[in-house]
Amino acid sequence: ELARWLVDGNNSLVARVVVNRLWQSYFGHGLVRTADDFGTQGSPPTHLALLDWLAQEFVKSGWDMKHINRLIVTSATYRQSARITTTSAEKDPRQRLLAQMPRVRLPAEQIRDQALAVSGLLKPSSGGPAVFPVQPVDYWKERDLPGRWVNSKDDDLHRKSLYIYWRRMALHPTMELLDAPARATCTVKRNSANLPTQALVTLNDPIFVETARQLASRLITEIPKDPSARLDRAFQLCLSRHSDQEERERLLSFIDTQLKRYVDLPSPENAAWQSVASILLNLDETLNRP
Repeated sequence: ELARWLVDGNNSLVARVVVNRLWQSYFGHGLVRTADDFGTQGSPPTHLALLDWLAQEFVKSGWDMKHINRLIVTSATYRQSARITTTSAEKDPRQRLLAQMPRVRLPAEQIRDQALAVSGLLKPSSGGPAVFPVQPVDYWKERDLPGRWVNSKDDDLHRKSLYIYWRRMALHPTMELLDAPARATCTVKRNSANLPTQALVTLNDPIFVETARQLASRLITEIPKDPSARLDRAFQLCLSRHSDQEERERLLSFIDTQLKRYVDLPSPENAAWQSVASILLNLDETLNRP
């Protein structure tokens, strides 16, 4: 009876909560800012008619999640520029009016998966047991927890982050530092911090070093001799756009400097382009949406 009541077309609460959560995942905030409280103590909807329409559309579609996600990402609101004008900053400092697309930091899992996908390392196979990406030696022991983490090998190192083994009291440190929540309690909305330690993760964690190295190798293989065209390819992969003139000039100059720096290595070109790949994978524009 509870299940029937939850999905009864006359009960709008569940549909509203679901579409609000979907909206929150794209815009950083739901149409109801208190996603965990739709009661009288919570915040009222900023756009009540929109919330009602999305909820009704969700029910009419047969509770089709793909349909609602497609509606949101093809909307004019989602496709707005993220540039904040002086007028919008004055009139809507908390972005309640949806006058521009807010910048939203990607969740921990998406940051890792994006780096794997861009480099070409991601293994998209579905299902199977949990995997154990590289993490510090004796990490569990230092937290006085039983058991031993044994690093996965080969393709398992490059599975989606969905399959990383979770321990409530000791998440994989990369996930923890990038604000993935522990699973001791339900989390309606993740916190999103901007800390120096997070940059240390995306610059030094073994998986991010490997993805930068593999991205460099991919660029050199796909475009053997034209640094400018290779740079544009890197921008397309990481940022889905072309580099502008200033970016191109500065990075090409940086590459020349790196080639001189690594001249004594067996492959200075690979080392130089790995540095470029690491820069692009760590840009705010790469780690934030849109």
